[in-house]
Amino acid sequence: VSRVHPQRDVRRAIQHLNNDKGLYERNPLQTARAVQLTAPTESSNRACTPFPCSDFDNTTIIPTKYAKFPSTPTSTQRCANVTLCDGDSPYQQSAPTPLSDRVCTNKACMPQGLLRNVTWAVVASTSTTTITCQNVTSCNTRGTAPYQLKAPTLSSNRECSPYPCSDYDHRTKYARVPSTATTTRICANLTVCRGNTSFQLDPPTQLSDRSCTHWPCVEFVANVTFAATSSTATSSALCHPVTRCSGNTSYQLSPPGVYRDRNCTGDMCVGYVPQQTWAKTPSTNTTSFKCVNVTKCNPSTQIALQPPTESTDTYCFDTCKPWQYIADDTTNHASCQNTTACPPGQHETEPGSPGVTNHKCGPDPPPQWTDGQVMGIVCGVAGVTLIVGLLMGRRSVNRFLVGKVIFVSYRHRESKTTFQTVLTALTAKKLVTSFKVFDPINFPEPSKEAMQLQVQQSALVLAILSPDYFASDYCCTEMRAAIEAEIPIIPVYDGDRFLLDDVLSWKDKETEFDPDVNNLLGPGKSVRSSVYRLNLVRVVDTMDQKAAIQNLFRKMGERCPALRERISWLEWRRALFGLPVPAPDSTA
Repeated sequence: VSRVHPQRDVRRAIQHLNNDKGLYERNPLQTARAVQLTAPTESSNRACTPFPCSDFDNTTIIPTKYAKFPSTPTSTQRCANVTLCDGDSPYQQSAPTPLSDRVCTNKACMPQGLLRNVTWAVVASTSTTTITCQNVTSCNTRGTAPYQLKAPTLSSNRECSPYPCSDYDHRTKYARVPSTATTTRICANLTVCRGNTSFQLDPPTQLSDRSCTHWPCVEFVANVTFAATSSTATSSALCHPVTRCSGNTSYQLSPPGVYRDRNCTGDMCVGYVPQQTWAKTPSTNTTSFKCVNVTKCNPSTQIALQPPTESTDTYCFDTCKPWQYIADDTTNHASCQNTTACPPGQHETEPGSPGVTNHKCGPDPPPQWTDGQVMGIVCGVAGVTLIVGLLMGRRSVNRFLVGKVIFVSYRHRESKTTFQTVLTALTAKKLVTSFKVFDPINFPEPSKEAMQLQVQQSALVLAILSPDYFASDYCCTEMRAAIEAEIPIIPVYDGDRFLLDDVLSWKDKETEFDPDVNNLLGPGKSVRSSVYRLNLVRVVDTMDQKAAIQNLFRKMGERCPALRERISWLEWRRALFGLPVPAPDSTA
């Protein structure tokens, strides 16, 4: 009544009372003396209280009473007992208030309850407490902890980990089957490298095992890579590329190994010492060969024509006989040649060393040719003249051929071996006493004119035929000079190298220097045709070389008029070969 405005309007007073009730409902415990506790009587005034019902107990922490129907400023209501949660709804969903009862539920936490792998609660709600549910953590597959370490329970949250298995240890474990965001896997033990595969090839990762190998480095290839730093059982080392020998060190000194690189050197063999060793088999940039000792010449029987080099051995040559000298001592084809007498028009100016060097000749007035002197052999393309002494007969035969030479025409690069065979045969019978390269008095350099002059002064011409004989301007010039001077010609060939059909086929071979027409000899009289009209003589025959040489000398005796005039055929046969005189017959 005291709060009513002085106006006596009853409706307005009721409105004020309603406003006071609304104020209590909004904040009942903070509104002092908001509602009626006891109604006024004739002898007592109205008592007011802040509590919404008359027997509300505010001394307990958990309310036991609540105002089901709250008092008003002019009415008093008794409190109702708060509900206790039990039975099918043992958990408190919402706590009681002065104006509301407790709400119970069968959910252990609020609002959705405990759901496996969805929600969890450290403790469940009770009959007098309410616990809010927590959502289970999701392992972020894109985050730093994408794997589930422990699965969630109703009372525990999910634990996440950056490692793909639960007991991961980078030193001993790996995930053979990795965990996921919602599953947990146990780690597997890492392989330990030992025994024949004691080196780690690929290091382990969280998701892969260690791989092992017997090679001490990764990507090892024999002779291509090597292990500069070796792998261990728990570490991997990359192989290094093997050095390739090149430039100034282009030879392999020592080959590469599993743990070592290739060593290179500039020496052609391993262990090279100048003048003591040489490379019999030279090393390459990928192979090594040891040097061998150089040959030591026997000072009593040999002479060193060439000193050893890194790639060649000492060239030892047997000392020649005292009446011989070493020819071509600058090559590996040296040979002993008989010491030559000075040719006509020269005399000895410097003596040679017996068995080693030839003497030297100088200009001298031409000597007078007499019986018992020499007959020379002049060789065409090679420009070699051989002075042949024909000691015709023994003590009972004391006649000699005087003043003529035998000219040998051949192509040097094709028939040198054949020429040496003829020369050897003449030397064996002591018919050759000396030879010269060319005439240094009349012809300082070999020329076609020199060859023509020698042909014109000869008694006989031997033509050693070869495939390109008629392609030589010198050979054709010599044969043309012999034909024009009517010098006897004996064409010969190497029977070991060529068949007779091969030699005959050379007749039709076109050449620049011997056309069959428009030549100096007239139509039908080419050098080739003229030579091939003669009987060919085989001078090299390994099956019966002696018979071949005998046949050559028989032809020489038949074709050379000077020989027939000076001695008979029987004397020629006996003088050359020391054979008994056979009975005369048609073939003698």
